[in-house]
Amino acid sequence: MEIRDTYMVVLKGGYPLQLRMVDIARGVAISLINCNDEPYEKIDAVVAELTALVRPHHPDAVVGIPEQGIPLVHGVGRALGLQRSYLLRKTPKAFDVDPLVYEYTSVTKPDVVQRLYLPREHARELDGKRVAIIEDVANTGMSLKAVLELFRKAKAEWGISITVAGIFLVLTEGYQWRETLGEDAALVHALGHIPVFRPAAYEIIPGTE
Repeated sequence: MEIRDTYMVVLKGGYPLQLRMVDIARGVAISLINCNDEPYEKIDAVVAELTALVRPHHPDAVVGIPEQGIPLVHGVGRALGLQRSYLLRKTPKAFDVDPLVYEYTSVTKPDVVQRLYLPREHARELDGKRVAIIEDVANTGMSLKAVLELFRKAKAEWGISITVAGIFLVLTEGYQWRETLGEDAALVHALGHIPVFRPAAYEIIPGTE
């Protein structure tokens, strides 16, 4: 991937979010927020807006997806006064006993099969609760679908019921995520939207704005 320029989007609460333009595979460029490599001031501002987006839905717990969702889910969980947040795993830990797994691909690694794991311990603690899924950006929507499918597998295989209060994002990017999520796209709430670009001159791809 090559970083060459920036793109600005104003979030719902008024924060001007500066994003890095990144050329990725398939003749596509995207605007990237790297939540693990941004100034605290920037992340704090985004977390404050995300918290305001989530709070009216009164979740009992917040769930995040590694890697970029980590500072967001922890920040929102603290701001809501919750005791902890829950992270799904990209790789299972040695102490995870028979975690559920779902395979998918992402926009930044379209040729690599990724796996998302739901530890049994997490699922047990989330049983009967309303959860808010916290993530940075939805492009293809595959990682979000992975979370929802893991929750469904938890119901089918373990008898554990996890209710999704909503999917809360910093940004939606293009609209492929709608097709991926289908009816579940109605769960999505975002602070802003950005288009997808062609790499050469960063021209907006029609239909994604």
